[in-house]
Amino acid sequence: MKERSFANPLSQMRWLGVCCCLSIIVLVQPVYAEIAVIVGTHSDLKQLDKQALVDIYLSKTNKAPDGTAVIPLDNTGKIRSQFYRVTVNKSLKQLRRFWSHQVVQATGEPPKELDSDKEILDVVSRNPNTLGYVDRAHVNDQVRVLLTLP
Repeated sequence: MKERSFANPLSQMRWLGVCCCLSIIVLVQPVYAEIAVIVGTHSDLKQLDKQALVDIYLSKTNKAPDGTAVIPLDNTGKIRSQFYRVTVNKSLKQLRRFWSHQVVQATGEPPKELDSDKEILDVVSRNPNTLGYVDRAHVNDQVRVLLTLP
């Protein structure tokens, strides 16, 4: 078997360039967490589908389909952009425009914002009417998962 040699320095550079590009592509792939939509263990809310979740988070309603009143909490952590991309198919920039319009028209208010999964878990576990979302890996025994999003 003949060993391939790179006698031409230009060939070596091309090969090195291809290897570098492929390495960067592989390393830069985003890693997405599973998102858990949660309520406290004492919540009356037993189930929620994706459309109901969207309606609640876009302030179209403040009740679940079963009539349970809910207060949505927004997570300003790393998972936020993924949540809105998966649920309402909007970027955070589009979402800011949406809320600006809603507030000006007096047709809705954005959900209360909390800064981390830990804060969301704490508030949701203590208030049976709240609804939040966190990285599935952070779910504890003080909350119940209603829906899991990719």
